Amino acid sequence: MSQNLLSPPLERIFTRRHSSQAAVEFAVTFPIFLMIIFGIIDFSLLLAAWLNLQHMTRQAVRYAATYQYNATYCTTNLDSDGSPACKGQREYDEIDLARLPSIKDVFYANDFLVFQDPGADKSQRGYLKVTICSARDRNGDGMGDYFKVSPIQGRVVTAPFDPNNHNDGYAHCKLNGVPAEDPGGQNNYVFVMADFNHPFLTPFISFTWPYFHLAAERQAVVESFRITRQLSLPPAAFVPSLTPSNTPTPTRTSTVTATPTVTNTPLPIYIEIVNPAVSGNVIADNSFTQFEAIAYNPPYGTNNGDGIQRITFWFGGPSPIPGRNESIRRYCAFGGDGPCSTFEAGTGASFYSLAPGLYTIYAQALGVDGRASAIVSKTFYILPTPTPTASPTPTRTRTPTVTPTPDCAQMSIGQWTRDTTGGVPRLRINVVNSTGQDTLISSINFNWSYYLSINSTQRIREWTFGAGGKYNINTSGKCCDSPYTWTIAELPNNLLAVNGTTQWSIIFANADSNWVNIDPAMFGLTLGFTNNCTLTYVPVPTSTPTVTRTITPTRTNTPTVTLTQTPTITRTATISRTPTTSLTPSNTPTITRTPTITLTFTVTLTPTRTNTATITWTPSNTPTRTNTPTRTETPTITRTPTASVTPTSTQTPTFTPNPPTDTPTATPTRTRTPTPTKQQIG
Repeated sequence: MSQNLLSPPLERIFTRRHSSQAAVEFAVTFPIFLMIIFGIIDFSLLLAAWLNLQHMTRQAVRYAATYQYNATYCTTNLDSDGSPACKGQREYDEIDLARLPSIKDVFYANDFLVFQDPGADKSQRGYLKVTICSARDRNGDGMGDYFKVSPIQGRVVTAPFDPNNHNDGYAHCKLNGVPAEDPGGQNNYVFVMADFNHPFLTPFISFTWPYFHLAAERQAVVESFRITRQLSLPPAAFVPSLTPSNTPTPTRTSTVTATPTVTNTPLPIYIEIVNPAVSGNVIADNSFTQFEAIAYNPPYGTNNGDGIQRITFWFGGPSPIPGRNESIRRYCAFGGDGPCSTFEAGTGASFYSLAPGLYTIYAQALGVDGRASAIVSKTFYILPTPTPTASPTPTRTRTPTVTPTPDCAQMSIGQWTRDTTGGVPRLRINVVNSTGQDTLISSINFNWSYYLSINSTQRIREWTFGAGGKYNINTSGKCCDSPYTWTIAELPNNLLAVNGTTQWSIIFANADSNWVNIDPAMFGLTLGFTNNCTLTYVPVPTSTPTVTRTITPTRTNTPTVTLTQTPTITRTATISRTPTTSLTPSNTPTITRTPTITLTFTVTLTPTRTNTATITWTPSNTPTRTNTPTRTETPTITRTPTASVTPTSTQTPTFTPNPPTDTPTATPTRTRTPTPTKQQIG
């Protein structure tokens, strides 16, 4: 029989203790568990917001590229002729004003997971803003006029902040230094940039990290509805020279003779078929038949439609296509106004009912003054299609012909040219693209170490590339190290012309009087393109490193002075002994020997170098005669009398060979002293 070791009261105490321990453990771990759960939720919302922001910019730029707009925003009328908004002489400027809010509406309409605060600024949580910019050339100088700064994800600003500081990591678009936005015209690049300060919900995270700056950017080319897509260009031999004789309209030219003043007009009526863009285009399906022409009468203006009454269209080819007299300013061959109607929409017939072959479109304009323009024409091909019912979808599958693999050998880079602009140095170099495809610059690496080593205070102000864009280095003269690389995130969009030459130039910040002496070949440049081609200009190394010859220190040859270490001078040191031998002044007849003394003084030239106290050693020998060894401890006292002796060693006998007859008496003793010196050595 088992026996319970604990009494009932003790058992209740231990049971209560176990339940209390579990409650404490739960209280400690549960907050950590909650923080992990909410952290996962918070960062999931961050990722979802980033994906949504990318989707918003993508949808907005797609809408902007189609040149669409909401007609309710046509509220600004820039014309003085009474025409409605988005019509008239300044139709395109009015449409651009309506496109900006229309693009932003599409952007905000795709907001599903972005927790925005409409009243927040860029230093607060929930801030959301879309910026629209373009590469439009308004002044006609061949370069984009808008200065675009792309947003940098993760960078934040704190209040107070400068709204005009374009280096704060948020998107900016400026025109002449003033904030501005532009949706871009036809065939221009348009950029849609978004900034969003995503707020964190978890308390612990939000206290230390209130929000995270998300950024998105998309770009596109605004479609030019006046130009059809070119799928292929047939050889020139296939295009016949057309001289149509069945034109019914030349009879209208008779009205010109009725106004003799017409002959005084310097320019005839201008007319051009803009769609098809060039003769020989292949029309793949109905969507490419939005044929259009433009015209103007110079005495009345140079905008499309100025002084034009109507344009007459007619066609020639294997199948009959009905003609049309078009009076609406968007002169379309099949009717419509922005964009033009297609063949099927304008005629009611099926595009696939047209026989394949070569067709010609003709156009002639009639002015309000009764004058008629010349007849213009362009050719196009209609190809046979085996399955006409499937024609809507093949338009996507045929476009891959635009993206063949490029031949990078068809791209080349020229030589540097050096000049100045506005008094500051500038370098220019030509880039040639003969691949037959448009391509964009994806990276730039500029090496100017040689110039920086000569002028260490020089900085870079800006660089440009053709008409695609300009990159200003507005960092208070702090750019850049060498070599310096601009990545695709920092670049504006720069289109490289097909089969043409585009110039890349870089402008420095400070004037340099020595610029004319700088060798342009010492600068390096590497351009990367989106077609995976790379062009490099390698700097030529300097050929004058002769400075390294100074490494051979020929100065070390001079230490031959060390040869004087042969202290033969110590033989003359016996002179210090002889001064005491001035006991024989009676030997003055030996004055005749003094000339030989002058020979020995050539030895005294070396003692000036051998200030080695060999002379001081001899005084230490002489004090033994004085029997006062204490004086040897202070030989400077005993040397002072010998100082009168040492002048005899440095007396440079050219001074006074005759005055002291004592010195000649010293020389006879010098001939005797060698014997004691030999005894000392022995």
